[in-house]
Amino acid sequence: MIMKKIFFFFLCILLFAGSSLAQPRPLRDGEKIDAVIAVVGKYPVLKSTIETQLIIALGNKSGVSPDTIARLREQILQTEIDQKVLLVRAEQDSQISTNESEIDESLEARNRPYEQKFG
Repeated sequence: MIMKKIFFFFLCILLFAGSSLAQPRPLRDGEKIDAVIAVVGKYPVLKSTIETQLIIALGNKSGVSPDTIARLREQILQTEIDQKVLLVRAEQDSQISTNESEIDESLEARNRPYEQKFG
């Protein structure tokens, strides 16, 4: 089973690599290359990302019901959104700044009750 997944993964990589070497064809009127499904902060969630992960998740399973595919697609989308939210929050948290005097004041305020109690 694991060998099948590894084989499928490398097959996908080869297919994507091969298609990127091919000559691009001009777009027809109204044809889209990709679509933005959601945006979290400044990070878009692309339809192609969801579909690629769906293909990988399904592997070479056949006879999967449309309901199952829809639920899996929804789960993948939610996971992508959650990851982007974490990324945005991490960026926000990394922008928090303080200076030495604020740290000193905070430590003194925390230590005051202990100094008063224990001398």
